[in-house]
Amino acid sequence: MLITTQNTLSSRCFLALLSCCLAGTLDQWPHAAAQENEKQSAAEEIQVPADASEKDLIAEIVNLTASLETPAPTPDAFLSLSNRKIEALAYVNALLKRFPNTSFKTEALILKLSLLRDLARLQERYLGELLQLTKQLSRQELPPRLAEENAFSEVQAFVLGARLEDMPASTRLRGTAERYRAFLEDFPNSPREPVIRASLVRTLIGLGALDDAKHQVGVLQRRHPDHQATKRAAGEVWRMTAVGQPVNITHTMPDGSVLNTKSAAGKVVVLHLWSLGRREPSLVSLARLLKLRDANQQRPLQIIGVNLDADAPGNPIQSLAREILRERNIDWPQYFDSAGEESSLLVKLGVTRLPAYFIIDGKGILRGTDPGDKLDSLVDLLLTEAEQRDRPVDP
Repeated sequence: MLITTQNTLSSRCFLALLSCCLAGTLDQWPHAAAQENEKQSAAEEIQVPADASEKDLIAEIVNLTASLETPAPTPDAFLSLSNRKIEALAYVNALLKRFPNTSFKTEALILKLSLLRDLARLQERYLGELLQLTKQLSRQELPPRLAEENAFSEVQAFVLGARLEDMPASTRLRGTAERYRAFLEDFPNSPREPVIRASLVRTLIGLGALDDAKHQVGVLQRRHPDHQATKRAAGEVWRMTAVGQPVNITHTMPDGSVLNTKSAAGKVVVLHLWSLGRREPSLVSLARLLKLRDANQQRPLQIIGVNLDADAPGNPIQSLAREILRERNIDWPQYFDSAGEESSLLVKLGVTRLPAYFIIDGKGILRGTDPGDKLDSLVDLLLTEAEQRDRPVDP
Protein backbone atom coordinates (compact mmCIF):
# COMPACT_ATOMS: atom_id res chain seq x y z
CA MET A 1 0.00 0.00 0.00
CA LEU A 2 1.40 3.37 -1.00
CA ILE A 3 -0.46 6.64 -0.59
CA THR A 4 0.76 9.62 -2.56
CA THR A 5 -0.09 13.25 -1.97
CA GLN A 6 -0.02 16.37 -4.08
CA ASN A 7 0.44 18.61 -1.06
CA THR A 8 3.73 19.31 0.65
CA LEU A 9 3.75 17.82 4.14
CA SER A 10 4.82 20.21 6.89
CA SER A 11 7.25 19.24 9.63
CA ARG A 12 4.68 20.45 12.17
CA CYS A 13 2.02 18.11 10.77
CA PHE A 14 4.43 15.18 10.79
CA LEU A 15 5.47 15.81 14.40
CA ALA A 16 1.84 16.10 15.46
CA LEU A 17 1.22 12.66 14.03
CA LEU A 18 4.34 11.31 15.68
CA SER A 19 3.02 12.47 19.04
CA CYS A 20 -0.02 10.25 18.49
CA CYS A 21 2.06 7.05 18.53
CA LEU A 22 0.76 4.69 21.15
CA ALA A 23 2.76 4.91 24.34
CA GLY A 24 2.85 1.78 26.42
CA THR A 25 0.36 -0.38 24.53
CA LEU A 26 3.05 -2.90 23.70
CA ASP A 27 2.98 -3.94 27.35
CA GLN A 28 -0.59 -5.16 27.08
CA TRP A 29 -0.22 -8.34 25.05
CA PRO A 30 3.47 -9.45 24.95
CA HIS A 31 2.46 -13.06 25.54
CA ALA A 32 0.30 -12.99 22.43
CA ALA A 33 3.13 -11.62 20.33
CA ALA A 34 5.46 -14.30 21.60
CA GLN A 35 2.93 -16.93 20.54
CA GLU A 36 2.58 -15.48 17.04
CA ASN A 37 6.15 -15.29 15.77
CA GLU A 38 5.07 -16.52 12.35
CA LYS A 39 2.72 -13.56 11.93
CA GLN A 40 5.48 -11.23 13.08
CA SER A 41 7.97 -12.74 10.63
CA ALA A 42 5.55 -12.37 7.74
CA ALA A 43 5.06 -8.71 8.58
CA GLU A 44 8.79 -8.07 8.62
CA GLU A 45 9.14 -8.85 4.90
CA ILE A 46 7.85 -5.44 3.87
CA GLN A 47 8.40 -4.60 0.22
CA VAL A 48 8.81 -0.84 -0.08
CA PRO A 49 8.24 0.19 -3.75
CA ALA A 50 11.62 0.80 -5.36
CA ASP A 51 10.30 3.73 -7.40
CA ALA A 52 8.73 5.57 -4.44
CA SER A 53 9.73 9.22 -4.31
CA GLU A 54 10.80 11.01 -1.15
CA LYS A 55 7.38 12.64 -0.94
CA ASP A 56 5.66 9.26 -1.42
CA LEU A 57 7.68 7.67 1.38
CA ILE A 58 6.97 10.53 3.77
CA ALA A 59 3.26 10.37 2.95
CA GLU A 60 3.15 6.65 3.69
CA ILE A 61 5.08 7.11 6.94
CA VAL A 62 2.56 9.76 8.02
CA ASN A 63 -0.31 7.45 7.07
CA LEU A 64 1.13 4.51 9.01
CA THR A 65 1.98 6.67 12.01
CA ALA A 66 -1.59 7.98 12.16
CA SER A 67 -2.87 4.37 12.18
CA LEU A 68 -0.90 3.70 15.37
CA GLU A 69 -3.57 5.65 17.27
CA THR A 70 -5.85 2.61 17.05
CA PRO A 71 -6.30 0.98 20.50
CA ALA A 72 -5.22 -2.64 20.92
CA PRO A 73 -7.64 -4.16 23.46
CA THR A 74 -7.26 -7.75 22.22
CA PRO A 75 -4.31 -9.99 21.25
CA ASP A 76 -5.29 -9.88 17.57
CA ALA A 77 -5.54 -6.09 17.64
CA PHE A 78 -2.19 -5.92 19.39
CA LEU A 79 -0.56 -8.07 16.72
CA SER A 80 -2.05 -5.90 14.01
CA LEU A 81 -0.67 -2.81 15.73
CA SER A 82 2.76 -4.42 16.08
CA ASN A 83 2.79 -5.30 12.39
CA ARG A 84 1.89 -1.72 11.44
CA LYS A 85 4.84 -0.55 13.53
CA ILE A 86 7.12 -2.97 11.69
CA GLU A 87 5.77 -1.65 8.37
CA ALA A 88 6.30 1.95 9.48
CA LEU A 89 9.88 1.07 10.45
CA ALA A 90 10.49 -0.39 6.98
CA TYR A 91 9.36 2.84 5.31
CA VAL A 92 11.44 4.98 7.68
CA ASN A 93 14.50 2.86 6.90
CA ALA A 94 13.83 3.21 3.17
CA LEU A 95 13.51 6.99 3.45
CA LEU A 96 16.75 7.36 5.40
CA LYS A 97 18.66 5.01 3.08
CA ARG A 98 17.41 6.37 -0.25
CA PHE A 99 17.27 10.02 0.74
CA PRO A 100 19.95 10.54 3.44
CA ASN A 101 19.63 14.31 3.20
CA THR A 102 15.83 14.38 3.45
CA SER A 103 14.40 17.45 5.12
CA PHE A 104 12.53 15.06 7.43
CA LYS A 105 15.65 13.32 8.69
CA THR A 106 15.27 14.48 12.30
CA GLU A 107 11.60 13.53 12.45
CA ALA A 108 12.30 10.19 10.78
CA LEU A 109 15.06 9.35 13.27
CA ILE A 110 12.83 10.34 16.20
CA LEU A 111 10.13 8.01 14.88
CA LYS A 112 12.65 5.22 14.27
CA LEU A 113 13.88 5.42 17.87
CA SER A 114 10.28 5.31 19.13
CA LEU A 115 9.38 2.31 16.96
CA LEU A 116 12.53 0.39 17.92
CA ARG A 117 11.85 1.00 21.63
CA ASP A 118 8.39 -0.50 21.28
CA LEU A 119 9.43 -3.43 19.10
CA ALA A 120 12.46 -4.23 21.27
CA ARG A 121 10.02 -5.35 23.96
CA LEU A 122 8.84 -8.10 21.63
CA GLN A 123 11.91 -9.26 19.73
CA GLU A 124 15.56 -9.12 20.74
CA ARG A 125 16.71 -8.28 17.22
CA TYR A 126 15.08 -4.85 17.52
CA LEU A 127 16.94 -4.22 20.76
CA GLY A 128 20.18 -4.80 18.86
CA GLU A 129 19.09 -2.27 16.24
CA LEU A 130 18.15 0.21 18.95
CA LEU A 131 21.51 -0.14 20.70
CA GLN A 132 23.35 0.28 17.41
CA LEU A 133 21.38 3.38 16.45
CA THR A 134 21.70 5.10 19.83
CA LYS A 135 25.44 4.45 19.86
CA GLN A 136 25.78 5.84 16.34
CA LEU A 137 23.75 8.96 17.11
CA SER A 138 25.52 9.64 20.42
CA ARG A 139 28.73 10.29 18.46
CA GLN A 140 27.10 13.05 16.42
CA GLU A 141 26.11 16.64 17.02
CA LEU A 142 22.34 16.34 17.14
CA PRO A 143 19.45 18.81 17.12
CA PRO A 144 18.08 19.23 20.68
CA ARG A 145 14.90 17.20 20.10
CA LEU A 146 16.79 14.29 18.57
CA ALA A 147 19.49 14.44 21.25
CA GLU A 148 16.84 14.13 23.96
CA GLU A 149 15.05 11.30 22.14
CA ASN A 150 18.32 9.44 21.74
CA ALA A 151 19.26 9.88 25.41
CA PHE A 152 15.84 8.56 26.45
CA SER A 153 16.25 5.62 24.08
CA GLU A 154 19.67 4.82 25.58
CA VAL A 155 18.07 4.55 29.03
CA GLN A 156 15.28 2.29 27.75
CA ALA A 157 17.74 0.11 25.83
CA PHE A 158 19.80 -0.40 28.97
CA VAL A 159 16.73 -1.40 30.99
CA LEU A 160 15.55 -3.87 28.34
CA GLY A 161 19.03 -5.26 27.78
CA ALA A 162 19.67 -5.74 31.48
CA ARG A 163 16.51 -7.81 31.78
CA LEU A 164 17.37 -9.96 28.78
CA GLU A 165 20.88 -10.59 30.09
CA ASP A 166 19.47 -11.62 33.48
CA MET A 167 21.67 -9.01 35.14
CA PRO A 168 21.62 -9.13 38.97
CA ALA A 169 18.78 -6.94 40.21
CA SER A 170 20.98 -4.65 42.30
CA THR A 171 23.36 -4.05 39.37
CA ARG A 172 20.47 -3.40 37.00
CA LEU A 173 18.75 -1.01 39.40
CA ARG A 174 21.93 0.95 40.14
CA GLY A 175 22.71 1.26 36.43
CA THR A 176 19.15 2.35 35.71
CA ALA A 177 19.20 4.97 38.47
CA GLU A 178 22.49 6.38 37.17
CA ARG A 179 21.04 6.75 33.68
CA TYR A 180 17.83 8.36 34.92
CA ARG A 181 19.86 10.88 36.93
CA ALA A 182 22.06 11.64 33.93
CA PHE A 183 19.01 12.24 31.74
CA LEU A 184 17.47 14.59 34.31
CA GLU A 185 20.74 16.50 34.59
CA ASP A 186 21.18 16.83 30.83
CA PHE A 187 17.53 17.62 30.04
CA PRO A 188 16.06 19.29 33.15
CA ASN A 189 13.22 20.92 31.20
CA SER A 190 12.27 17.91 29.12
CA PRO A 191 8.53 17.17 28.89
CA ARG A 192 9.56 13.65 29.90
CA GLU A 193 11.04 14.91 33.17
CA PRO A 194 8.08 13.95 35.41
CA VAL A 195 7.88 10.44 33.94
CA ILE A 196 11.64 9.90 34.14
CA ARG A 197 11.76 11.21 37.71
CA ALA A 198 8.84 8.96 38.68
CA SER A 199 10.72 6.03 37.14
CA LEU A 200 13.74 7.03 39.22
CA VAL A 201 11.51 6.91 42.31
CA ARG A 202 10.47 3.34 41.49
CA THR A 203 14.11 2.36 40.92
CA LEU A 204 15.18 3.89 44.23
CA ILE A 205 12.40 1.99 46.00
CA GLY A 206 13.79 -1.19 44.47
CA LEU A 207 17.21 -0.27 45.86
CA GLY A 208 15.73 0.38 49.30
CA ALA A 209 16.73 4.06 49.12
CA LEU A 210 13.41 5.31 50.52
CA ASP A 211 14.72 8.68 51.76
CA ASP A 212 16.04 9.49 48.30
CA ALA A 213 12.76 8.28 46.77
CA LYS A 214 10.80 10.59 49.10
CA HIS A 215 13.06 13.49 48.09
CA GLN A 216 12.38 12.86 44.40
CA VAL A 217 8.63 12.72 45.09
CA GLY A 218 8.97 16.10 46.82
CA VAL A 219 10.63 17.51 43.69
CA LEU A 220 7.79 16.15 41.58
CA GLN A 221 5.14 17.59 43.88
CA ARG A 222 6.75 21.02 43.70
CA ARG A 223 7.29 21.02 39.94
CA HIS A 224 4.35 18.94 38.68
CA PRO A 225 1.72 18.71 41.45
CA ASP A 226 -1.10 17.59 39.14
CA HIS A 227 0.85 15.25 36.86
CA GLN A 228 -0.23 11.60 36.87
CA ALA A 229 3.39 10.50 37.20
CA THR A 230 3.67 12.53 40.42
CA LYS A 231 0.58 10.87 41.86
CA ARG A 232 1.85 7.41 40.91
CA ALA A 233 5.26 8.02 42.45
CA ALA A 234 3.69 9.37 45.65
CA GLY A 235 1.46 6.29 45.83
CA GLU A 236 4.41 3.93 45.40
CA VAL A 237 6.32 5.62 48.22
CA TRP A 238 3.20 5.55 50.42
CA ARG A 239 2.83 1.84 49.83
CA MET A 240 6.39 1.20 50.96
CA THR A 241 6.12 3.36 54.10
CA ALA A 242 2.50 2.93 55.25
CA VAL A 243 2.88 -0.50 56.88
CA GLY A 244 2.38 -0.02 60.60
CA GLN A 245 0.21 3.08 60.08
CA PRO A 246 -3.59 3.45 60.46
CA VAL A 247 -5.32 3.37 57.07
CA ASN A 248 -8.81 3.72 55.66
CA ILE A 249 -8.84 2.82 51.99
CA THR A 250 -11.81 4.39 50.23
CA HIS A 251 -12.72 4.64 46.56
CA THR A 252 -15.87 5.35 44.56
CA MET A 253 -16.29 2.95 41.64
CA PRO A 254 -17.59 3.98 38.20
CA ASP A 255 -20.96 2.36 39.05
CA GLY A 256 -21.28 4.53 42.18
CA SER A 257 -20.53 1.81 44.73
CA VAL A 258 -18.10 2.85 47.46
CA LEU A 259 -15.20 0.82 48.82
CA ASN A 260 -14.46 1.64 52.46
CA THR A 261 -12.24 -0.71 54.45
CA LYS A 262 -13.33 0.91 57.72
CA SER A 263 -16.76 -0.63 57.18
CA ALA A 264 -15.17 -3.89 58.36
CA ALA A 265 -13.79 -2.32 61.56
CA GLY A 266 -12.79 -4.92 64.12
CA LYS A 267 -12.14 -7.54 61.45
CA VAL A 268 -8.94 -8.49 59.67
CA VAL A 269 -9.31 -7.15 56.13
CA VAL A 270 -7.67 -8.67 53.07
CA LEU A 271 -8.10 -6.23 50.19
CA HIS A 272 -7.46 -8.04 46.91
CA LEU A 273 -6.99 -6.19 43.61
CA TRP A 274 -6.99 -8.34 40.48
CA SER A 275 -7.49 -8.39 36.73
CA LEU A 276 -7.85 -11.02 34.04
CA GLY A 277 -5.31 -8.96 32.13
CA ARG A 278 -2.97 -10.93 34.42
CA ARG A 279 -5.12 -14.01 34.14
CA GLU A 280 -3.04 -16.86 35.57
CA PRO A 281 -1.69 -15.12 38.69
CA SER A 282 -5.09 -13.58 39.39
CA LEU A 283 -6.86 -16.94 39.16
CA VAL A 284 -4.25 -18.46 41.45
CA SER A 285 -4.83 -15.64 43.94
CA LEU A 286 -8.60 -16.21 43.85
CA ALA A 287 -8.11 -19.93 44.58
CA ARG A 288 -5.81 -19.03 47.45
CA LEU A 289 -8.35 -16.66 48.95
CA LEU A 290 -11.09 -19.27 48.66
CA LYS A 291 -8.99 -21.62 50.80
CA LEU A 292 -8.32 -18.79 53.24
CA ARG A 293 -12.05 -18.06 53.49
CA ASP A 294 -12.99 -21.72 53.98
CA ALA A 295 -10.33 -22.22 56.66
CA ASN A 296 -11.55 -19.23 58.69
CA GLN A 297 -15.34 -19.36 58.45
CA GLN A 298 -15.89 -18.68 62.15
CA ARG A 299 -13.17 -16.05 62.54
CA PRO A 300 -13.28 -12.24 62.14
CA LEU A 301 -11.96 -12.20 58.55
CA GLN A 302 -13.27 -9.94 55.78
CA ILE A 303 -12.00 -10.37 52.23
CA ILE A 304 -12.79 -7.52 49.82
CA GLY A 305 -12.13 -7.80 46.10
CA VAL A 306 -11.64 -5.14 43.44
CA ASN A 307 -11.63 -6.26 39.82
CA LEU A 308 -10.01 -3.88 37.32
CA ASP A 309 -11.27 -5.25 34.00
CA ALA A 310 -13.46 -3.42 31.51
CA ASP A 311 -15.47 -4.89 28.67
CA ALA A 312 -14.39 -3.83 25.19
CA PRO A 313 -15.69 -4.68 21.69
CA GLY A 314 -14.74 -8.28 21.06
CA ASN A 315 -13.27 -8.65 24.53
CA PRO A 316 -15.99 -8.91 27.27
CA ILE A 317 -13.38 -9.40 29.97
CA GLN A 318 -15.30 -7.93 32.92
CA SER A 319 -18.28 -10.14 32.08
CA LEU A 320 -15.91 -13.11 32.14
CA ALA A 321 -14.58 -11.99 35.53
CA ARG A 322 -18.12 -11.84 36.92
CA GLU A 323 -18.84 -15.32 35.55
CA ILE A 324 -15.68 -16.69 37.20
CA LEU A 325 -16.83 -15.26 40.53
CA ARG A 326 -20.22 -16.94 40.16
CA GLU A 327 -18.78 -20.29 39.07
CA ARG A 328 -16.35 -20.39 41.99
CA ASN A 329 -18.91 -19.32 44.57
CA ILE A 330 -16.88 -16.28 45.57
CA ASP A 331 -19.25 -14.46 47.88
CA TRP A 332 -17.13 -11.81 49.54
CA PRO A 333 -17.78 -8.15 48.60
CA GLN A 334 -16.56 -7.50 45.07
CA TYR A 335 -16.18 -4.11 43.42
CA PHE A 336 -15.60 -3.43 39.72
CA ASP A 337 -13.41 -0.55 38.61
CA SER A 338 -13.59 -0.41 34.83
CA ALA A 339 -10.90 2.30 34.74
CA GLY A 340 -8.39 -0.55 34.71
CA GLU A 341 -4.72 0.41 34.83
CA GLU A 342 -5.72 4.09 34.88
CA SER A 343 -7.76 3.65 38.05
CA SER A 344 -7.10 6.38 40.59
CA LEU A 345 -7.28 3.65 43.25
CA LEU A 346 -4.20 1.93 41.81
CA VAL A 347 -2.44 5.27 41.57
CA LYS A 348 -3.27 6.21 45.16
CA LEU A 349 -2.18 2.83 46.52
CA GLY A 350 1.00 2.69 44.45
CA VAL A 351 0.03 -0.58 42.76
CA THR A 352 2.19 -1.36 39.74
CA ARG A 353 1.37 -5.03 39.24
CA LEU A 354 -1.69 -7.18 39.75
CA PRO A 355 -2.84 -9.08 41.69
CA ALA A 356 -2.08 -7.03 44.80
CA TYR A 357 -2.98 -7.38 48.48
CA PHE A 358 -3.38 -4.96 51.39
CA ILE A 359 -3.70 -6.61 54.81
CA ILE A 360 -5.30 -4.51 57.58
CA ASP A 361 -5.60 -5.71 61.17
CA GLY A 362 -8.60 -5.42 63.48
CA LYS A 363 -7.46 -2.01 64.71
CA GLY A 364 -7.25 -0.54 61.21
CA ILE A 365 -3.45 -0.74 60.97
CA LEU A 366 -1.91 -1.71 57.63
CA ARG A 367 0.17 -4.77 58.42
CA GLY A 368 1.30 -5.93 54.99
CA THR A 369 1.23 -5.38 51.24
CA ASP A 370 1.74 -8.38 48.96
CA PRO A 371 3.05 -10.73 51.66
CA GLY A 372 3.66 -13.51 49.13
CA ASP A 373 3.93 -16.96 50.66
CA LYS A 374 3.39 -15.46 54.12
CA LEU A 375 -0.19 -14.39 53.42
CA ASP A 376 -1.81 -17.30 55.29
CA SER A 377 0.48 -17.08 58.30
CA LEU A 378 0.15 -13.28 58.52
CA VAL A 379 -3.65 -13.46 58.37
CA ASP A 380 -3.69 -16.23 60.99
CA LEU A 381 -1.50 -14.11 63.30
CA LEU A 382 -3.76 -11.07 62.89
CA LEU A 383 -6.90 -13.15 63.42
CA THR A 384 -5.44 -14.56 66.63
CA GLU A 385 -4.63 -11.02 67.80
CA ALA A 386 -8.19 -9.90 67.06
CA GLU A 387 -9.69 -12.88 68.86
CA GLN A 388 -7.52 -12.37 71.94
CA ARG A 389 -8.40 -8.69 72.06
CA ASP A 390 -12.12 -9.46 71.90
CA ARG A 391 -12.00 -12.33 74.41
CA PRO A 392 -13.66 -11.46 77.73
CA VAL A 393 -11.24 -11.01 80.60
CA ASP A 394 -11.73 -13.55 83.42
CA PRO A 395 -12.76 -11.87 86.72
